[in-house]
Amino acid sequence: MKAILLSIKPKYCELIANGKKTIEVRKSEPKLKPPFKCYIYCTKPKSYFRVGSGMYFSDDDLYRLPSGEVKYGSSVELMSYSPPEYSEDNFLNGTVIGEFICDRIEYLDMDSIGVGFFENNKFIYIDDLGWNTGLSRGEFINYTEGLRAYGWHISDLKIYDKPKELSDFGVLCPEFSKNSPICEGCHYENTLYNGLEPPEFDCKCDGLKPLTRPPQSWCYVEERGAIN
Repeated sequence: MKAILLSIKPKYCELIANGKKTIEVRKSEPKLKPPFKCYIYCTKPKSYFRVGSGMYFSDDDLYRLPSGEVKYGSSVELMSYSPPEYSEDNFLNGTVIGEFICDRIEYLDMDSIGVGFFENNKFIYIDDLGWNTGLSRGEFINYTEGLRAYGWHISDLKIYDKPKELSDFGVLCPEFSKNSPICEGCHYENTLYNGLEPPEFDCKCDGLKPLTRPPQSWCYVEERGAIN
């Protein structure tokens, strides 16, 4: 079943994971009619710094503490723990961290996010229906250039215990057929050649070409195994 993969910055992933952001703001909407599934891809940090132990960290990390709490910032605090209390699965940047159901999409404009509340000495803007966008008025203006945007409502949120890789998702190959799984010209083909007969092409992607890079905003995807 076709779904959506959203690229989301780490600081907003933290708000979503902790239930503080219940609406994702986008400049466009998919052709899918709600409800539909969305997968959350956490973008990678832009830069890293090195600590005395030779390990590299970033101020733009998304990570999970052994307690299960998802946090944003620098994951250097994980150094206070020792394996098996944490592993690579605790570092969430560059992975698919969870999923949710988008049960409706609403139009958002400057008037609809004009009210909010204070939390931890920071003013959080919400729309007039009480949904939290996680965006300040300035961030909304910078992102939308003051134009109307689409609010994708987050429901049935599920954060994975173990994050998934981009290669677990892909797009359907139009040339693939279960009756004749041969895709000549496919980037994922497996060439079978014994030196005597013309080469045969046996598709290795099983009808689903895996993603090799995240979308800039969002894209349609299929989860591996969903088409079997």
